[in-house]
Amino acid sequence: MTNALRALGATRQQAAGGLSGVLWRTYAQAVTSDLRSVLRLKAMARTAAESGGDVGSYPTEADAIELIAAYVRLRDEASKIHERAGWGIPEEFAADLPPLDGFAPTGIAPRYLLQPDPTPALINQTIERGVQARFRLLQLAAWAEGHQEAFEIEEQMRANAVAKVAAAERAPRPPVGFSDRSD
Repeated sequence: MTNALRALGATRQQAAGGLSGVLWRTYAQAVTSDLRSVLRLKAMARTAAESGGDVGSYPTEADAIELIAAYVRLRDEASKIHERAGWGIPEEFAADLPPLDGFAPTGIAPRYLLQPDPTPALINQTIERGVQARFRLLQLAAWAEGHQEAFEIEEQMRANAVAKVAAAERAPRPPVGFSDRSD
């Protein structure tokens, strides 16, 4: 990843037409920060999904609550990255990574999670939301992986363009002007 980030600096500067030093550093830091945030988000979402027990089984009530909390927190972080990076409108993000059933888009927990003595029906509802949260955490990890791949493809395309320009500059050029040849 370090080489990709170094390549990011050179190619983005050339593609941007030579931004001033301070402006360029600010731009490069923002892009690098977004990439690092996406990588961290991907790892955290996968870890959270796998920590709530076997992916194919129902979580315990405690695991379900942790899965729900992890999804709400990581989805909120992904939303902030999405908005900061300008990757689209909030409605597109909500369609890709919807809030859990019964949760407000802001992540406010429904009342059933706040009950001191939950009934068996509330416990089952919590477990169902835990299963949904595990699935959505895996979706969130896939969303982050897609953005990571987009970063890598974009940088590879820029590096290829810079290499083509450099090769064209090194190639011999035909003489300028009229030829002295008379046929």
